Amino acid sequence: MTRKAKANLIAAAVALLLCPSVGAKTPPELSGKYVVNYSFICQATDSSFPGTIHNEIYSADFAPKSKTVTITAISLQGSLVIWAGVGGFSESTYSSTVNYSNTASKLQIGEPSYNVIYGAESNGIAQSFALNVESGPCAYWATAVR
Repeated sequence: MTRKAKANLIAAAVALLLCPSVGAKTPPELSGKYVVNYSFICQATDSSFPGTIHNEIYSADFAPKSKTVTITAISLQGSLVIWAGVGGFSESTYSSTVNYSNTASKLQIGEPSYNVIYGAESNGIAQSFALNVESGPCAYWATAVR
């Protein structure tokens, strides 16, 4: 085997170890409580929509058998652009239980469906994950730690 062939073989092996095929991987289970920092921002489109910025800190309790997640959140939201009479921030709290599904590359919790990357696993359960997606003038992202 030539040096170039050996180098290519080693490079391919390293690539497989560092970048496994997302579609071929079985997704880890989401189970128990995660602390989540979730944000989204929507760009202002015109004077009738000043845009919005939104941040939530919450606990997400995943129940893998029922494929539901219970979210208890503290939410801050406000306008990106402040015009006369429009703008400022507000705070609210809420709780909700919704269905979820996950694959190796997607996590669906309500709408929209997010791109997801899982962190370390313990006994097949993801210990953390990060997600993002864009939808029209809005971008959504979050990190979660068990």
